Amino acid sequence: MHGLAIAAELAEHGRVRMSLVGTFPLAEVAAAHALSEGGHARGKVALVH
Repeated sequence: MHGLAIAAELAEHGRVRMSLVGTFPLAEVAAAHALSEGGHARGKVALVH
């Protein structure tokens, strides 16, 4: 089994967790970038439409 297939199987069984530090609308992309580059974000930053 290769990496992507393993990742898909883990996600399917609820074994993958992602820490989301914040969501930002596309209009606030500069703020999202500042958060991610600031070195203090302990998770992922998501842009939403």
